[in-house]
Amino acid sequence: MAAAPVPRDHWKERAVPADSDACRTPSKLRFATREAAENRAARGFLAVGLLYPYGTCPCGWWHLTSTPPPAAADADPEITRLVAALGPKAFADLVHRDIRGRAHPQEAAALRADDVVDRWHAELRRVLAAHDADFERRRGADSEAIRLWRTRATWARQAAARRYSEAKTLRHRAAVRRRNSEDPDVRLEQIRADRASIKDVRARAGEIAVHRLIDAHGKQFAAFLAEECERLGIEVPDRIRRHLTTDHHTQNQEQQP
Repeated sequence: MAAAPVPRDHWKERAVPADSDACRTPSKLRFATREAAENRAARGFLAVGLLYPYGTCPCGWWHLTSTPPPAAADADPEITRLVAALGPKAFADLVHRDIRGRAHPQEAAALRADDVVDRWHAELRRVLAAHDADFERRRGADSEAIRLWRTRATWARQAAARRYSEAKTLRHRAAVRRRNSEDPDVRLEQIRADRASIKDVRARAGEIAVHRLIDAHGKQFAAFLAEECERLGIEVPDRIRRHLTTDHHTQNQEQQP
């Protein structure tokens, strides 16, 4: 019986001796360093999409997987503060590295922290919009170079979409935690204030609508208001009386031969 094929090794000095018998995935390529695994992932991008290196196999080698690595469970507060203070370009670079699985685990965890997740979500939305704009610009174009670009861009957009979905979920959970951590009395007062401000805005909108209605149908409004004032036994406002007087004078002029 023929022996099983031996995986190709990318020979570089290893810190941990290889143990092929302990390998969980002996059919996978194995690499001596993370750098070698990342280089191979970049070369195979067009054929299979994004690949992520991992070095947790008991055999001591690095392998590649299509499953994005999980972020660290707890973000370091200091790293989170530094990530939150990054400028637009540096933050965008970190987001792109995280999409490709190249961010440090603590940096990835900081992106998912409650204080940063809103910004991460917004940046991912910009990334997806940029991908969509690129596809739109190249719509209908067809060449070997375009087909290669479209394959690569499709994988990249799918990876960004997975991160965006994750960010959307974490953003919602962060908002729920913030609401639950607030003092109930303070939260109730805020709700009342929000409702009051909404009522004020609605009242202002009603006033503007009434003024627009008067401007468009001033004669009818003045006549209706005068009738109601007469029915209630109160005086017609001077502004309305002047409006009615002007309309009556205009009508008399129109009736004269």
